[in-house]
Amino acid sequence: MRQKYAITPEKTGSMLWKIAETSFETGAYNAAVSAVKELNQLAGLTIQRSQNLNINANIDKMTKDDIKARLNELLGVNNDFSSKDH
Repeated sequence: MRQKYAITPEKTGSMLWKIAETSFETGAYNAAVSAVKELNQLAGLTIQRSQNLNINANIDKMTKDDIKARLNELLGVNNDFSSKDH
């Protein structure tokens, strides 16, 4: 019973492959693409990364340009180099 209902990478991969094939054959391309993405992640071919930035700022007192400049600075989009970059 345990083996029958166990969740293993092999069983998950097999199910995702069947979903991808069936979805593609029936024209449900979004589902097929999603299944292939999950397969790639299961195989370790893709890695999902996320990043959280905690920003303490009082944007009520900032102008639109101030907010854009601060976000560019935090995200590393700013082309100007400061002493903090060395």
